Amino acid sequence: IKKGVEGVKYRAKQALRGVPEEVRRALPDDSTEYMRPLPGSARMYPETDIPPIRISREYIERLRRDLPEYPEERMERISKRYNLHAEQAKQLFNSGYLDIFEELASKFPRIANVIARTFTNTIPELEREGIDTSWLDLDMLERIFSYLDKGRFSKEAIPDIILALSRSEDKDIDKVVERFGKVDLEEVREFVKQIVEERMDFVRERGLSALGPLMGLVMERYRGKVDGKVLSEILRDEIRKKLST
Repeated sequence: IKKGVEGVKYRAKQALRGVPEEVRRALPDDSTEYMRPLPGSARMYPETDIPPIRISREYIERLRRDLPEYPEERMERISKRYNLHAEQAKQLFNSGYLDIFEELASKFPRIANVIARTFTNTIPELEREGIDTSWLDLDMLERIFSYLDKGRFSKEAIPDIILALSRSEDKDIDKVVERFGKVDLEEVREFVKQIVEERMDFVRERGLSALGPLMGLVMERYRGKVDGKVLSEILRDEIRKKLST
């Protein structure tokens, strides 16, 4: 009796600190009842039916070397190697495209940032518009970025190229790239010159502030065919030239 009372006293003290962990058994009425305290580390002992296996330090080190990177480590490495923002690296990781990104970025490091934005921005935006991008496999993506890396088209054309390919039955990338390929910059300069001359009153009134409104007209014609920065520089130079005469 004394031993039983001591056991009750001990469990009562434990209950003051919260419900002790315990093993319970199921009853026919779907309720449970207490069986015994949950065993702790004192119940841990080697398996007696299986002989111990000795593991060498070299084996442990080999396993450690083969462990995959922690997500945080991988994102930090990608961010530093390809000059991406931390948030951009995180978006890549969450997108599920990180493995493909690494493979493509290692082949085309000069356009790594564009590749990243394609996965984190362009493709999701097209999918939100109901565009099917399931056909965009590694081979097709590699061909697209290979042409971009060679200067066959500007980075602004990527959404249009993917959209055009999604609507194409034969997925002939050469035909699509030809449609959105870059144009001769002399042709661009002539067009910009014409735009500025036709709106000289507006240019004189606004000065360099006319750049924004006129840029919209230029982009309407050359979006995806000429890099936006190049168009902006050509237009700014033409406005300055006209204002100085």
